[in-house]
Amino acid sequence: MARASSVWRRMLFGGFAESKPPSGDWVVNLPDDLPQSMSTLLGIVHAKFDDVPQTISPQELFDIAVIADKYDLTHLLKPWARAWLDQVWENDSKQYLSAILQLWITWVLGDQSRFVAIAHYLALNMQSEYPFKLSLFTPPDVAGEFQPL
Repeated sequence: MARASSVWRRMLFGGFAESKPPSGDWVVNLPDDLPQSMSTLLGIVHAKFDDVPQTISPQELFDIAVIADKYDLTHLLKPWARAWLDQVWENDSKQYLSAILQLWITWVLGDQSRFVAIAHYLALNMQSEYPFKLSLFTPPDVAGEFQPL
C-alpha cells in the first residue's frame, strides 16, 4: 500500500497513529472512508481486478474519486477512468445534483472537456433552493472561502 500512495507511505511509516505498533496486531482504522469505495481501490492496488466494478453509478464513482484523491491514488484509476466516465456521462439525465457529483469526478479524473461542459451546465441552471445542499456534495476545501456553512 505504501508503494501505491505517498499518503499511505507517510501514514503507515511516518509515526502517525496508523503506523506499525511496537507489538501486537497492526490494524489501521479508516472510519471516514466508505468500505465499498475503499474495497475497489484496494482491489486495484493489490491487482485483484475481478474486484473492480465494470459498471458504476455516478455516486459510486464520486465516492471512489474522493478517496482516490484523498490518498493520492488517482493515477491508478487510469485503466478504468475512461469507461467509467463514459458510463456516468451517457447514462445520466444531467440533473442538478448529479451534475455536482460529475463536476468533482471530472476534475479528479482530469476530463477537462466534460468538466467545462458540467461547469457550464451548472452555471446556467443554478437553482436557488440548492446553495445550502451544495456543501453536502462538495469535497472539503474545493469551494474555499465561499463554501456554505
